[in-house]
Amino acid sequence: MKSFYKIALGVIALSFAQQASAANIRITGSTAFRGGAHDAIVAMMGGTPASNVATCKIASSVAAPGTVTDATSRTAINGANIVTFVGDLSSIGISGTSTVQCSWSGSASGLIAVFSGDTTLTYVPSATAAGATAGYANTVFGASASDSGAALFAFSDVYQASVTSTPVSGLTNTNVAIVPFVYVANKGSNLCGGYGGTLNPSTGMTAQRARALSAAGVQPKSLFTGNAADTSLVIGTGRDGGSGTRITFLAETKFGIANLVKQYFATTSGSIGSGTVSELKLWPTTGNGADTLNPGNGGYTSGSSIRDLMGYTSSSGLSVVDSTGAAFLNPFTGAAITAADIIGYLGAGDAATATGATNQGVRLTYEGVSYDGTATDKEKLYNGAYTMWCYQHLNHKGALVSGTDDRKFNDGMKTNIVPNLGVNGLDIALMKVSRTNDGAVVGP
Repeated sequence: MKSFYKIALGVIALSFAQQASAANIRITGSTAFRGGAHDAIVAMMGGTPASNVATCKIASSVAAPGTVTDATSRTAINGANIVTFVGDLSSIGISGTSTVQCSWSGSASGLIAVFSGDTTLTYVPSATAAGATAGYANTVFGASASDSGAALFAFSDVYQASVTSTPVSGLTNTNVAIVPFVYVANKGSNLCGGYGGTLNPSTGMTAQRARALSAAGVQPKSLFTGNAADTSLVIGTGRDGGSGTRITFLAETKFGIANLVKQYFATTSGSIGSGTVSELKLWPTTGNGADTLNPGNGGYTSGSSIRDLMGYTSSSGLSVVDSTGAAFLNPFTGAAITAADIIGYLGAGDAATATGATNQGVRLTYEGVSYDGTATDKEKLYNGAYTMWCYQHLNHKGALVSGTDDRKFNDGMKTNIVPNLGVNGLDIALMKVSRTNDGAVVGP
């Protein structure tokens, strides 16, 4: 009898030990890299993302795609900002059923949240995902983000030193990939050749044009084409102050990461790929992504919003207003504004969707060099000809102690990201050039 109790107690103790070893990981940070992070998580949980195979359970606050398949569900999940995965992480040495909760808010915002221990980040509860059936097509879409708490991991497009609003330092950093970024014009723009056209480097983006657009928010189209007859406007949009994507672009173009910008918020009608932009408003000081003190300095809180906006035309019936809603005339001609090209900036993953067959946005060159994710264009980046890129940093609050779940997860992400990057990024090991900070000189 005594032996039986010993065995029973041993079994119970082992059961508790296995349950205790299951991890609950929370991640925040870069929206530009969320697709790569999601694919790496699915891979660590036994799936094959490239084949649209997931063996874990998934729940997301994003709406379900129109037609639900494994492929369309994966696309929706990889564009979502709040996703929870429940599955087996034994591939990286963590036993039991684990949960990884993602709440993507932007690189700078994520670094600040981890550094400060912000407990207001929201997630889809693990129980919601656990109640699903495994597989992409069985994802619980439209789930409530009713869980909250601090994250210990943050993906970031930028160095900790680039966060100026609330200085961040001392987080344990691991560089895991390279993220290319791209300037994109909205559907209907004929800048750089238009959708499906041959890229025209002479009408693409340059650092000078970027600085002019960031400073004023609007520029005459002639600044891009060199044709005095092009008196319509080019109008800029972009990300909020907590975005690493924004910091990367402002650093690379030498505008200055702490300087105020002018960006516009779009009101649209209709659907992506067939709808129109009815109004462009200088970013107000209230609402999502706002800078409460500086009109125009706000921006979208996720690259997915700009990605979607690029699928709308702005060629007729357009109204352009200031941050209070007052009508805004063309400052270069004094005439009413009835059409404009809209330019935004995106990470490679969102840019691929924004310039795809549905959205039909227009990919722009930068300093006369293109980047479209082809092998040829990847070589341009690897060798230093295309410089609009950053390191993708995985940051952790505190030391990564050997043998802990956090260390296993950190190392597992680094190992699994490279084989699952897809359009989201590039293998850091293939770089022939480097840079010492955001916007720093690129060279061997």
